[in-house]
Amino acid sequence: MMTPQNLKDLTASQLTKLVADANAVLTQRHDEEVQTTLRNEFRVELDGLAAKWGQRLEATFPNASAPAATAKPVTNGNGYHKPPKARRPAITKLSKVAAKFRDKDGHTWSGRGKRPRWLTESIAAGSKIEDFRIAA
Repeated sequence: MMTPQNLKDLTASQLTKLVADANAVLTQRHDEEVQTTLRNEFRVELDGLAAKWGQRLEATFPNASAPAATAKPVTNGNGYHKPPKARRPAITKLSKVAAKFRDKDGHTWSGRGKRPRWLTESIAAGSKIEDFRIAA
């Protein structure tokens, strides 16, 4: 690494060449970082699409490599780093829950979530919720 003292000893043409070489290396590294970041963002997007369909990218493309862990975030031009995109969790199938309430027309409700309209209307008409409870 050059120290300020060494830089003072260089001629103007040597300094110009040094600056040009440094800019070339800087441009190359920046391009590599941008390419790596774009590749990783694309991979994350593909992973999300595969998860949306209940698949894993590795199962579809066994030779697909994982995103590079050394990728540095790209700035948005103002010096601030772009935040990474949040990954959505894989969709899991929920298990069925036994019904706890039933009306005379056969409508059922497990007791979870928002009360169904048929039950709300019946309670508003004067019935009690216990009238609809299924005996265990």
